[in-house]
Amino acid sequence: MSTPTLSRPSVAGTPQPERRTHHPLYAEVHSGPARWAALAAFLTLAPPLAAKAAYWQGSWGHTQLQLHSAAVLLGGPLAAAAGCWQGGREHRSRTTELRVSGTRGPLAQFLVSAAPVVLGVLAGFVLVAAGTLAATWPYVSSGRPHASLPAADAMFLAAMTTGGMVVGRLVRWRLAALAVAGFAYVALALPTHQKSALRFLSPATTHGGGGDALPVWWQPLAMAAWTAGLATAAVISYAARRHWYAALPALAVAAAAAVPSCGRARTCGTWIPPGRRRCVTTRLRACASTR
Repeated sequence: MSTPTLSRPSVAGTPQPERRTHHPLYAEVHSGPARWAALAAFLTLAPPLAAKAAYWQGSWGHTQLQLHSAAVLLGGPLAAAAGCWQGGREHRSRTTELRVSGTRGPLAQFLVSAAPVVLGVLAGFVLVAAGTLAATWPYVSSGRPHASLPAADAMFLAAMTTGGMVVGRLVRWRLAALAVAGFAYVALALPTHQKSALRFLSPATTHGGGGDALPVWWQPLAMAAWTAGLATAAVISYAARRHWYAALPALAVAAAAAVPSCGRARTCGTWIPPGRRRCVTTRLRACASTR
């Protein structure tokens, strides 16, 4: 008696599970430079702020101004260097011809390539900002933090990253990132020592007062429009050269934001948070800043 032969069932008719295809941005964020950009931003901003914690922890104004100074003078050059390094990566990996033969347009390719670094830098800044505000919370009895200044700083960091990436695409030099970081620091810090009204075009100079007085409400918005307008114009001029005139609206927004920043910054005064005021009501209502 012969034993029956066992045959493997045919799998030709069985449906195979569909593989989920991810967007190219997904791979860039998970395995590209985004993680390193976030780590670099965190390590650049957190230690200097922690070293001065005894100075800024007792006031929302001091906390936000210290966070702003660190984001501009330290985070700005880092963001520009990270963007420049990402922009030059295509030349180092020799994928320029592959990018040209792609189906996406130059502007879309630029945005997809810049997005991971921008998100990484912003993630590092958000972690530092959240930790800084959380460290101040137990030591402040009144007032509250205001979102306009950190939001403007985030816009500034995104603008510096994209602007640095444009430089990295144009300059084929391995040390370009270091040069961009040094130039960005000088360009941001030098106007703060000038007496001209043009110094208010630097994000490092957003208020004219001292102590814990925050800028007036419109200054962070104007600074965000100024930096975002310049970065958008640079990106469009580079990635969409045939349609360079599309950069004109961005330049108009930047110019419109620069006029009030230079013209009224010295005369408008500074805004003291309501939680830091003590008001006495007589015939005239007088308010003074208190610790």
